[in-house]
Amino acid sequence: MTIKDLQINKLKLRKDDPFRASVYSNIIDGAKKIAKEENREVDNSDIIKYVRRSIKSLTSTIEQVGTGEVVENYKKEVEILNEFMPKEADESLVAAKIDSILSTIENPSIKNMGMIMKQLKEEFGDSFNAGKASNLVKSMLV
Repeated sequence: MTIKDLQINKLKLRKDDPFRASVYSNIIDGAKKIAKEENREVDNSDIIKYVRRSIKSLTSTIEQVGTGEVVENYKKEVEILNEFMPKEADESLVAAKIDSILSTIENPSIKNMGMIMKQLKEEFGDSFNAGKASNLVKSMLV
């Protein structure tokens, strides 16, 4: 979904689902802020970056607070945000790609982590979990 689509949907939802419209508004503002910081136009990767950050932050808050009405709203917001996340690449595909990359490197070590992660990003884009991939690379290097 593009920023323009989000803006249109936000306007449609204002009366029927103000909570969802508010989440859409936050996504729009967050994506614009990310693009502005990088001095460029907003694109879909900014939406994904903002959504990932928000999910991480809200999940952490939910774990700390525990229960209550605020937590229920946070959970509802996380559900809405998850709708914007791309389908995550299968871990076995990521592992196979890591193995393929490692086989091209003479004496692979942790020093190659940046290059490996860059190639994974090029291959999978936003559809892989960098944290899991990083741990996978480390385990394969041992």
